[in-house]
Amino acid sequence: MRENTFLEINNFEAAQELSYKIRVEDLHKVLDIFARRYCPVIEKYRLSYHWSIMQVEYATGIIFKKQEDLKLLYE
Repeated sequence: MRENTFLEINNFEAAQELSYKIRVEDLHKVLDIFARRYCPVIEKYRLSYHWSIMQVEYATGIIFKKQEDLKLLYE
């Protein structure tokens, strides 16, 4: 599934560092900003969203350096 993966990563260490820095509290703040921006009725009626991460996908990726190696598995 192309929409659920990274097709290319130039710097694995930097990508991992970014993932370590994701804080749920910060994510909630950003989602609140989007909710106020795109659903203005929230403020009008003094509503709020409860954000919850009930399902999180953890993946162990296998990286193939050569496309030919991957093709052997799918022939």
